Amino acid sequence: MTPLREQMITAMQMHGFSPRTHESYLAAVRDLAKFTRRSSGLLKHADLTRYFEHLVVQRRLAPASVRLMYNGIRFLYLKVLGWPTVDLEVTLPKRPQRIPELLTRGAVAAILAACNDPRLRTMLTVCYGCGLRLSEVVALRVQDIDGERRLLRVPGTVYLIHEPMNPKPNFRPKSERAPQALCWFAGSSVARAALA
Repeated sequence: MTPLREQMITAMQMHGFSPRTHESYLAAVRDLAKFTRRSSGLLKHADLTRYFEHLVVQRRLAPASVRLMYNGIRFLYLKVLGWPTVDLEVTLPKRPQRIPELLTRGAVAAILAACNDPRLRTMLTVCYGCGLRLSEVVALRVQDIDGERRLLRVPGTVYLIHEPMNPKPNFRPKSERAPQALCWFAGSSVARAALA
């Protein structure tokens, strides 16, 4: 193991990076050395720019991969080699915007009809009808149902639109079929009374 590699591992440990980050950053530095055929400590600003152009243009790496390599190499030069700045004029590729595929009402009905287990069908109905994640559906309790205002309290969320890190609970409007599904899901007279 080279002294530079040892220094980088120590610096990453001091910053509390995960083992996966260690692997990714070390792989980025190794790839840079392989491309330039020189030690990372001997490289100049122009060498780094040429390397990132190679990643984007010739290798056509995904934007996330280029950013990961950039962050690993930037960490090496700032924290291990002590460069005052790493201002690379690298145009990182933009992340492609993916629009989720929307299901038609018929497709949703077909999916729900194909589910023979009533418990799973209820979970799917609530998940899709309220726009919840699976983990949010699994964590639901009877107390989370507000039948009077026709709202569903989703505990533990911190992603309100205007205040992203606000720890207040999130309330989501229920769909038309979700209240009936929630009655069965809760399986108690308390839930049925709350939804009445």
